[in-house]
Amino acid sequence: MILINEATNKLILSRYILAALRTESPRVIGIASAFVTTSGIDTLATVLSETGVEECFLIAGTDNDISHPAALAKAMELGWRLRLATSRQGIFHPKLMVAGRSIDTTGLIREPKVVYAGSANLTHNGLTRNLECGSVQVGIHCHDSASTAFRTLWQKSVDATDELIRNYSARFAETSRCRSAVE
Repeated sequence: MILINEATNKLILSRYILAALRTESPRVIGIASAFVTTSGIDTLATVLSETGVEECFLIAGTDNDISHPAALAKAMELGWRLRLATSRQGIFHPKLMVAGRSIDTTGLIREPKVVYAGSANLTHNGLTRNLECGSVQVGIHCHDSASTAFRTLWQKSVDATDELIRNYSARFAETSRCRSAVE
């Protein structure tokens, strides 16, 4: 299903994903997002707590210093497995969510039950208010290629360590001080 997330039409991505996760009851979820905010983590944590998803694996983009360090710390505090990603050319920019039965050591999510690929970042507005467009697949309609894509992104990212988070936080702070209002 292709859906457009627009709050004025009451089709809110987070509600749709919540319903799909409730219906399919996956145990794990993998998320790759270019930009991550604390409100996005809070929104997703609420959805996950209401659905019984046991484990979350998050790949957060750190290009352009937009993902908030507090959001990364919060994901770790919630017990989510966090990896950081950058791109050698351009920026790390995917928005992918794959929920399934389990995840193997390579990052492949087994038996995908809910897949989202689209434009929404892991931000509150991306999940609830922005005009976004994406494809949601549920149940037997989920493609294994989504799991393969997540695995590829997982393997290209690195485990978030305290040192990496500290270094990123310093870079984020410096970039934020220098960022202009038109950026």
